[in-house]
Amino acid sequence: LVQLVSNAGQRDEALAAGTSGVVIDLGFAAIEPLETIRRIRARHPDLPVLGFLPHVETELRTEALAAGCTKAAPRSAFSKQMLEMLAELAGLTLQRD
Repeated sequence: LVQLVSNAGQRDEALAAGTSGVVIDLGFAAIEPLETIRRIRARHPDLPVLGFLPHVETELRTEALAAGCTKAAPRSAFSKQMLEMLAELAGLTLQRD
């Protein structure tokens, strides 16, 4: 199940819908990303959470990991390695031709 969340009001609804993992833009202030991660951890401690952010935001990365983000990657790495990162969070192995 994939759901787009564009504001803080939609986050609880999305999580209640049986989400199997979360990908979150840590720089998207409208969804209050750190609070969203804390809420996810409180309700779903084992749910994988992958955050992405500008590479210069080292403090935000540290805060996201402390809040419970499973992995926080620079946006450039996320865009290049998205399939691998998602597979890793889901516990899958990708087979490349």
